[in-house]
Amino acid sequence: MRKNAMSIFVLILFLNLIGCSHKESGLNQVTKEVEKNGGSIMTVKGFEVKEIDLLPDPLGQNRDSIIYLFTDKIGKLDQSKKSNSNDIKILYGPYKGTDIFKITQSEVEVLNEDDMNKKVINGIEMYYKTINNRIIIFVRSNGISYTYEAKITEKYSETKHFDLLYAAISS
Repeated sequence: MRKNAMSIFVLILFLNLIGCSHKESGLNQVTKEVEKNGGSIMTVKGFEVKEIDLLPDPLGQNRDSIIYLFTDKIGKLDQSKKSNSNDIKILYGPYKGTDIFKITQSEVEVLNEDDMNKKVINGIEMYYKTINNRIIIFVRSNGISYTYEAKITEKYSETKHFDLLYAAISS
């Protein structure tokens, strides 16, 4: 009986390690593509990347955009989801999970609207706008533009979203 229990425990541990290494190797495969487009894969403590997409530069000037979708609890690989467009290439994922926030990273400078609010966090200027229960934030830092989009909720307040974006671009 004890031998069977130990065998089951070892099997479960082995399957967990296989699952984790698959996600890690998937991220390692997209690292080169992400590095080619402005940096390293973004991380935010307490959140997992559920999908990374590549949006090629429509002008062909090698200024592609990388789109990150973050979740607080990642699920299984979503085999049913395909790219919505011929223009977007899925580099990693998509995994099932609730979208908490989306960050687009690009070398293309984002033009801010005149009626946007401004907030400065540790010397980084953030331009933002809230519409209904959504927030959109634009940042230009170290030659890279970031666009952050999310839903404002009790758990994820406007202030929390600024903190999450700052954590992402500082990582």
